[in-house]
Amino acid sequence: MTDWDVREIVPNACKAAGIGRRATNHVLRHTVGTQLAEGGVNAFKVQAFLGHADIATTRRYVHDTADGLRDAARVLNFPSPQLQVTAT
Repeated sequence: MTDWDVREIVPNACKAAGIGRRATNHVLRHTVGTQLAEGGVNAFKVQAFLGHADIATTRRYVHDTADGLRDAARVLNFPSPQLQVTAT
């Protein structure tokens, strides 16, 4: 299966499933990377799973969430109420 096949299959499958949001192979890939990270998978393992040569590329797919940052603060015993979260 080629990249071009996926570019056609993903939007058609989403349309057939009633998903109204514009869906592309990039959106699917981004979602998988983000969900792996939110599930606690190490960023380097996400990098390997997505096939990225550089961890900087993986960082574009994996975004910190408010819950993830609060969990990190909790592990370090930092108070999280003043934790500011900005989207990247």
